[in-house]
Amino acid sequence: MKKVLIILDFIFESICALLLLIMTGAVFLQVFCRYVLVSPIGWTEEIARGALIWITFLGTYLAFRRGMHIKISLLIEKLSPILKKICYILSLFSISIISIVLINNGFIFTFKFGNMSASSLDIPMKFFYIVIPLAGISFMIFIIWESLKLFLENKKR
Repeated sequence: MKKVLIILDFIFESICALLLLIMTGAVFLQVFCRYVLVSPIGWTEEIARGALIWITFLGTYLAFRRGMHIKISLLIEKLSPILKKICYILSLFSISIISIVLINNGFIFTFKFGNMSASSLDIPMKFFYIVIPLAGISFMIFIIWESLKLFLENKKR
C-alpha cells in the first residue's frame, strides 16, 4: 500500500508540475498576445482555468499527504499522546466524510456537466471536472492507509 501511495504521489507531482508549466505558458502567451500584438487568444484562458482546477485538487491531496494542510498545532502540541491520537483519528474521520462528498458530488457534477464543451477548445468539460472525484478517491486511499497504520500500531501494543 505504501508503494501505491508513493507512485500516486509521483504521478500527481508530475501532473502538477506539467500543468503549472502549461498554465504559466498559456497565461504568458495570453498577456503577450493581448498587450503586445493587441489580438487576444481565447483558448488560453480555458487552458489556464482547467490547469488551475487540476493543480488545486491534486495539490490539496499532496499537501494533506505531507501534513502541510492548515492545522492548529499549538493546541495539539499541548495535549497528551492519547488525546493527540484521538484528534488525529477525528481529523481522518472528518476528512473521510469530505472525501465521500467529493467523490459522490464530483461524479454527479462531472456526469451532469461533463458533456458540455469548453467554448474555445471544443473538448468536453468532463476532462476538467473528473479531477474532483479523483482527488476524493486519493484522499480515501491515504485515509485507509493511515487508519491501517493506526490499527496495526495499537495491535502491537
